Amino acid sequence: MAKSAAHSLSPEEASHVRHLWDHPDDTDAWRVYGDWLQQQGDARGELLALDMVDVDPYGPARAQREGHIATLLDSLASNRSVRVFWRRGHIRLVSVPDAKTLRLVLALPAALFLEEARLTVGGSKKHKKTLRPFLKLLEATRVTRLDLRECGFDSSAGSLVAACNRPLTYLNMNRNRLGTDGAVALAGAQQLAGVRELGLRENRIGDKGVAAVASATHLRSLSSLDLDYNELGAHGAEAIASAEHLGSLTSLNLSLNAIGDVGVQALAGAPHFSSLRHLGLARNHLSVAGCRPSPTHRPCPVSRSWISNTTRSAMKERARWPTLRNSSHWKS
Repeated sequence: MAKSAAHSLSPEEASHVRHLWDHPDDTDAWRVYGDWLQQQGDARGELLALDMVDVDPYGPARAQREGHIATLLDSLASNRSVRVFWRRGHIRLVSVPDAKTLRLVLALPAALFLEEARLTVGGSKKHKKTLRPFLKLLEATRVTRLDLRECGFDSSAGSLVAACNRPLTYLNMNRNRLGTDGAVALAGAQQLAGVRELGLRENRIGDKGVAAVASATHLRSLSSLDLDYNELGAHGAEAIASAEHLGSLTSLNLSLNAIGDVGVQALAGAPHFSSLRHLGLARNHLSVAGCRPSPTHRPCPVSRSWISNTTRSAMKERARWPTLRNSSHWKS
């Protein structure tokens, strides 16, 4: 039985934990587990019981809740570089500055159900040396959500994340310096096949990087893709528009690029984007012509769009463009 924390479990607790790993929404099983923990004198049981009756962390039971949290965190309670978010008596999300601190968190029984880990090393000269051991520790956990935003990582980070043997459903690499090479490395990672949300905002990946992502057929589970501010042109937009395996996308952000009229028309005519509801196109050098539908295009049912840097006359074309007719948010 794989463990999320560096401590042994009794056979009885292991049975509870295994069931909850497989059935995380089983409320009755959580209550039974909480009762068992209270019988053992474990503060997780008390905290879990409070969560079941008072989900508001700032509610009436706040003082009692904070007392249990301090007990569970032990020496980490006074560490201001560590941020934790709780759910049902356990840590759901943790934000740490390095692998050493993450190791201390994972050693806590409260980290058994850890879902998301965030690394905060922005501006650190040691960020490259920090990422490798950080990812290595996560391989032995059940973390499925990884947040590496604003860490100053270069293209090598793409290769390191791609080599991490930890299946993910969420990956946030926003505001780094991955470049084309980093994006290509990430796109080739088969273990990212289950990723549903991918953030690559402000990474200067360019059209070649986007083309690599668009050609990665194993990324067919993606529902949200953020490519804001990545020096993309029409070729990048066309690559995405031709990627039929991205048909599950419900949110696509291409704002602050330069896809132009050619790129936006390619997107408007992509028949496989039937699930797309949120489309970001702000500041993409669009003209009036770019906001007019082509007779050969089959519209996709976008319900919210962000389009700016267009002329007022172009905005009036919204009513005549079926793909944006139901837009509820329109910026000029």
